[in-house]
Formats: sequence, structure tokens, C-alpha cells
Amino acid sequence: MTITDITVQSARLAAAEAQFCTTDFGYRNTAVEPWREDGAKLVRFVQAERNGQSSLLEYSVLFAPDSARVICCRVFDFTEALAEDDDWVPMFSAWRKGGWYVWNIARPEGGCGCVSRNYADGKWRIVCDPRRDEPGAPGDFTYASRTEAAKAERALIAEQARALLHKARCNDSSLQLLSVRLVCDKHGYQDFDIEGHPTVHRACVPNGIRVGQQFNVYHGEGMKSGAVWTGTLEGSIRKFACI
Repeated sequence: MTITDITVQSARLAAAEAQFCTTDFGYRNTAVEPWREDGAKLVRFVQAERNGQSSLLEYSVLFAPDSARVICCRVFDFTEALAEDDDWVPMFSAWRKGGWYVWNIARPEGGCGCVSRNYADGKWRIVCDPRRDEPGAPGDFTYASRTEAAKAERALIAEQARALLHKARCNDSSLQLLSVRLVCDKHGYQDFDIEGHPTVHRACVPNGIRVGQQFNVYHGEGMKSGAVWTGTLEGSIRKFACI
């Protein structure tokens, strides 16, 4: 790494932190991880709350090539993207190119959902569908209605979110199921001892978890930095598996 690289990196860290501290996305942050590089972006995972609900967020700041000039910043709510809700109803508004925005869908790369039937065959499609090269080619998925297309996009984004978390967080040794026992409650979090993992021995989750409820787990001091797990409450025993 050259001096120029180090200078740009330091400037980007300062700029990202400034964006993070001055941009209000409507959440109250409760736990913040260090920044990490992802190409031209700096990203960080954050545990946050909104309307009494805990969420795992990813903040990202995109920079211009070889500089610390910020192009944009965004937040992606993994908890919301992965939530299962059979009663979910899409919220539409008209798109100027003949389709429909889906405002209660957030895409990992930024922006909301969008569906359209403004195609030669008049069939409903997800506008930004990475599986499709062109209409009629392999990977071209069509839907019977606007609502079906929106629900399909929501399911697709959930798949993308799982893949992103798995890539960012997991390694082969962490894919096993873990058993953990409650040690104590403090500062709004429950601390656990973990059994069955060669390097991870302790973790914490927010208080107020209900039986059967999924939740995010943050490793404590000395563990893989900020690793995230999902689990289910079973009395005083929690079962964890990496997403």
C-alpha cells in the first residue's frame, strides 16, 4: 500500500464517519461495528432500534474512484428484508416509465422495488431482476399480476440478503448449530456461554426476546468481530446457526 493509498483510506474513513454521524435514517443505533472496505465503499454493520423493534443494518458510503469524495450513502435493513409476513401487502406508486414503484421494498444496492409490464409481451416482471439478461432469455421470470411480481421481488431480495450476510459473516467452522446458556442480563442485553464452537465462547442478544422469535447475535470481546447469527429462544437454551 502506497502513501497515497493510505492517505485516501484515512480520508475515506473520516468522511464515512462524518456521514454516519450526521445522516439520520430514522433508527436509534445501539451497537456499532468498525468500518470495512468493500471495493469503492466503506460499510459497517449496526444494531439499531425503530418503533420498538431491533434491526440489523448495513450502512454503506460509496466514494469516487481513488478519492474520498462521497457519492452517496445508504442503509439496508437486513432484519426487515428477511422478515416473513404472510399478510404483507405491497405499496405502489406510478413510475414514469410505465411501471410501478414498490415503496415498502428496499433493495440491497439502494432504492425501492419496481415492477412493470411495459414489455412487448405485456407480462409483469421485476424491473431490476439480476437473473434476467433480456425478456424471453433464460432467467426471465414473469408474473400474473402486479402484486405477484412485487411479492416475488420481496422474496428475491430476501435471498440476496441471506447471501450477503453469509458472505460477510460466515466461514466453514461457524455453520454448525451451537448451544448457549444464559449467564446474566445487563445493560439491555443477555450474555451467554457458547458450547460446541472452537473459537467462539460468548455472545449477547437484546433483552425481551420471545419464545420462537428469531434474533441477531453479536459476539463479544475476543471473538470474530461482529459475527451475526440467528437463533430461537428455547427456555434458557438458545440455538444458533449462522445465516
